[in-house]
Amino acid sequence: MNATYFFLANQYHLSRPFNVEADSQTRKLRIVLAEHVLSSHKARLARVLHSLPKDSIVEIDGSWTHLIDSDVFEMIETFKETAKERNIQVKLIGIAAPHLITFLNLRRVA
Repeated sequence: MNATYFFLANQYHLSRPFNVEADSQTRKLRIVLAEHVLSSHKARLARVLHSLPKDSIVEIDGSWTHLIDSDVFEMIETFKETAKERNIQVKLIGIAAPHLITFLNLRRVA
């Protein structure tokens, strides 16, 4: 029973790749990434990012994140560049190349 509980709890946690906190007055959105952000979460995150209105501010917080799949990392970097066209300010917190390196190292081990 305990093993089943932990398995299901872990699956639930993995199904929620991020939490969104919004402040409509300042047009600021804060996205707090989960511990693992996988390729299967990419579309959901992309929908949130691309739905942002012009002149928004978005913080993507990866402070708690240990693993970001490389395609998700690339999507975030691409969004950061294209957001300038819509005057969206993007601030990344705790997201840097080490997440990508960690992912690549884990893939070599597997």
